[in-house]
Amino acid sequence: MVRAIDLHNHYYPENYLETLDASDSAYSIATDEAGRDVIVSDGSRVVTLTPPMTDLNVRLDDMADAGIDHQMLSVSIPNVDFLDGDAALELARTSNDAYARIQSDYDEFSGLACVPLRTPELAVEEARRAINDLGLKGINIGSNVNDTPLSHDRYRPFFEAVDELDVPLYIHPMPPANVDSMQEYRLAPLVGFENDLTMAITRLVFDGVLEEYDLDIHMSHLGGSVPFLFERLNNGYRAYPECRENIPEKPEQYLRDIYYDTVSFHQPALQCTIDSVGADQLLLGSDYPHVIGDVHRAKTDIENLGLSDEDQRKIMHENATELYDL
Repeated sequence: MVRAIDLHNHYYPENYLETLDASDSAYSIATDEAGRDVIVSDGSRVVTLTPPMTDLNVRLDDMADAGIDHQMLSVSIPNVDFLDGDAALELARTSNDAYARIQSDYDEFSGLACVPLRTPELAVEEARRAINDLGLKGINIGSNVNDTPLSHDRYRPFFEAVDELDVPLYIHPMPPANVDSMQEYRLAPLVGFENDLTMAITRLVFDGVLEEYDLDIHMSHLGGSVPFLFERLNNGYRAYPECRENIPEKPEQYLRDIYYDTVSFHQPALQCTIDSVGADQLLLGSDYPHVIGDVHRAKTDIENLGLSDEDQRKIMHENATELYDL
């Protein structure tokens, strides 16, 4: 049986949810119509808190049932940037300490650090501590920072630090700036998150961040719609002078170096991404235990693509092992 490493799944460490609920931010804990605890933002549901979000024993049982050997744990929305300054730093530190303990105690888990990116100098401080002192495997940030694009100049020192640390930078969706228009049908997680990922990586390319720094970017959710837009972005580079101001190469050259996890559950989309960047750039992901994730299909969807054994091994575990030094 092919080994499987799930690089996109979520776990809220001890004290995280209590801190969120007690904060003066837009986020709090509520109960839905089915009696489940949920994270809400200004009254709108953001995350359904299923038991494996906080219970490692339930998680281990589900992993065994699905044939997943190892998971890279990361905080989900809203990460730590619903707080600011020292409060965000303290939550990042306690969360990262918890991940480090889990990583030390369990062969089945590794952890990604969260950092208080609203205050870039504190994010640099915590990134260095989490990687150099705690031994976490990479850094987890959102696709925007309270509506500010990641490519804003204020975050350049952070990207410089990540470049120096030489660890992967995992980019996960955050609610987009116009999220209020997406409340019906829960369009924020269905469409808005994907749009925000697409905007984030496109801005990182055109604003020259990926030209200036040598970053190992791990984009969640197949990069939103990026694999479908390669040639349109190339056409923009050819047609519009401003698209050439910060980068000497076509966008495609940068997009091919990014890693994309397989959270999609739509085989034509998976195939398009493989055709666009190759199996070397794909990473297995499940979005477990979100209610719209699936730890079982994460693996079976790759198995059913008809790939060579070599490409299947790359996506299932080899790329993850090399990228994250597992």
